[in-house]
Amino acid sequence: MARSENQGIQIALIVFAFMFILATVGFIYYISENSKNAALAKEKTDELSQLQANAQLQSEKWILLCNRLGISDSADIEQLKTAWQDNVMPVAGPISAQAKNLPEGDVPDADTALDLFAVVKQLDLELQKRGKAVEANKVELKRLEDELARVRQDDADKIGKLEDDLAAATTAHQQAVDRFQETEDQLQSTVTDLTNKLNERTTENNTLQQQLTDAQIAFDAELEKIQQQLDQATTQLAELTNQSFTTPDGIIRLVDQASETVWINLGSADNLRPQITFSVWDKSSSGLGRDGQARKGALEVMRIDGAHSAECRITHQDPLNPITRGDVISTPLWRPGILLGFALVGSMDFDGDAISDRDRIVQLITSNGGKIDAEYKNGEIEGEITVNTQFIIVGKSPPGQEEAVSNMLRTADRLGVQRILLSDFLERSGYRQSRDTKSFGLDSNPADFSDLPVDNNRFRPRRPPTGVGTGSGGNR
Repeated sequence: MARSENQGIQIALIVFAFMFILATVGFIYYISENSKNAALAKEKTDELSQLQANAQLQSEKWILLCNRLGISDSADIEQLKTAWQDNVMPVAGPISAQAKNLPEGDVPDADTALDLFAVVKQLDLELQKRGKAVEANKVELKRLEDELARVRQDDADKIGKLEDDLAAATTAHQQAVDRFQETEDQLQSTVTDLTNKLNERTTENNTLQQQLTDAQIAFDAELEKIQQQLDQATTQLAELTNQSFTTPDGIIRLVDQASETVWINLGSADNLRPQITFSVWDKSSSGLGRDGQARKGALEVMRIDGAHSAECRITHQDPLNPITRGDVISTPLWRPGILLGFALVGSMDFDGDAISDRDRIVQLITSNGGKIDAEYKNGEIEGEITVNTQFIIVGKSPPGQEEAVSNMLRTADRLGVQRILLSDFLERSGYRQSRDTKSFGLDSNPADFSDLPVDNNRFRPRRPPTGVGTGSGGNR
């Protein structure tokens, strides 16, 4: 509403200014035309006065000449010629040589009289010409007087109209000023009310801000307390759900070294299936992998024999410390009745050929019943790490991607996912890298057999296994 009134005021002021300028231009035009007409009238009046004076002078001369010739001053030029010939010429001949120098009132000679007659004739013609000019000037003067009267009347009408417009504009201006003053008073009142409300809102805002600050401090303290509780719960959850590599998954019950076959105490009731691989550890071990203890070998499940029995083949063992009955087995790839989730981060080149072995790792996990929840490859994270992810397998950080790898590891730590290095994963899952086979005999290549340095500590004393039972399930 205030904006519309302001626009109305502005329009009224513009109209007033326009009308004022129009009135001023009309007045100036009237003054200019009036001045021009007055100057022209004065010029014509002066010219007429001069012509009248000249006519008066010529008339006096005509009267004087007529008087000297003894004729009426109303005589025409022919009468003057006759009178001149009759009265002047008979006596002008003897004194014609001195007529021009005679004082006024004397009788001129013939030449002087003739010159005088020519002058009088010329004066008559000039007088007629000037008379016509005077008449023309009178007509022009009358026309100019009429034009001046018309212009004055037009100017008077225009001035009257401009005065009326000026009066109307003045009235409109005053009304606009009054409305503007009224609007300004209303706006001032509104500004005062808004200022008071703003002060009230500022006071309320300061109070709310202080309350918010106090609440934020209390919230931060409570959040810290909750975070501590969450960290404790995460640790407890990791202890309850994560695979512990110091705890075996099963035990070897029978061993047949001749066929490199063993039987373990896991089977269909444990959701075991073929192709799952295990690492083998010495039965006397207090904790798998502790104190730098190396694994004895690796197994691969071949056939499920029963609820808690499975046949496995030995894929690798230490000839100096062979697998025996009672040795324990473990793998991070499998847990009884649980589908394990894995995450992969970093490069997965475990054979040193500068070619990624990620697909082989994925195949190893999935073939043993695991699944890939998330993996970092080609600069992006595919999938998602969740609280159900048990392990994150950590390879080498690719150059320039350390921050992304670090962020993924922090996410895993926050969710209680257990880290395991790629080398440890391969060691504990029973994986054994394939090796080249060198044949002996006549067709062998001597270049395949290089001299090996002598290592006196290569062989260690053979120790009999401890804690082996004497039942029917003994070693074969």
